[in-house]
Amino acid sequence: MTELERPTCRNACEVDIGGNRFGMNVTNGDGVLVPMSIDGVPLLAFVLQDGHLLLNLALFDEFNQLVLHIKNNQLLFSVSPWDIQLVGRRLIIREAAKKILIDIVFNVPSAIKIHGARFMRNGVEVDVWPDRVVLVNNNASIVGNVMINCPTGFAIGPHDPLASAVVAVSQVPRYARNRAASREWIRGAFGDEQPA
Repeated sequence: MTELERPTCRNACEVDIGGNRFGMNVTNGDGVLVPMSIDGVPLLAFVLQDGHLLLNLALFDEFNQLVLHIKNNQLLFSVSPWDIQLVGRRLIIREAAKKILIDIVFNVPSAIKIHGARFMRNGVEVDVWPDRVVLVNNNASIVGNVMINCPTGFAIGPHDPLASAVVAVSQVPRYARNRAASREWIRGAFGDEQPA
């Protein structure tokens, strides 16, 4: 596939999530791009509406409790005081010191780069690094995918059989997995510094 062209019109957007780039061109009306979905629940989505990109984000903790919900750029729900830092075009949300939940750069008008994140849902854990996405549950590192006009980037766990995704992993070990062993593998493979 050829290099994904940087969107320049008001009806296009691009998301880079851990070195995986997904784009959308909308010829009629509005569009939705879902870079990360677990068990059919979009955890990270962007709505392209009237030439504007709207952030939709649902973050869960390891106990499967919703801890942060942003819908169309509006904070709807938060269970604890977050360290939310917005400097220029960069949004960083921390749960605690050095515990980044998501780090996003908005390259206006229509591109987004996710530098780091931790997505959890129903026992699935996905770490986003600047140059890779790591599915912690099965020690898989995913990098280098480029796709345009596919509605979903990562679809982890069961999803609607008609839904299309760039990377679909339907079977993934859940709560019985050895989380400490997975973290040790990540440290050995990628170093001590965690993205989030």
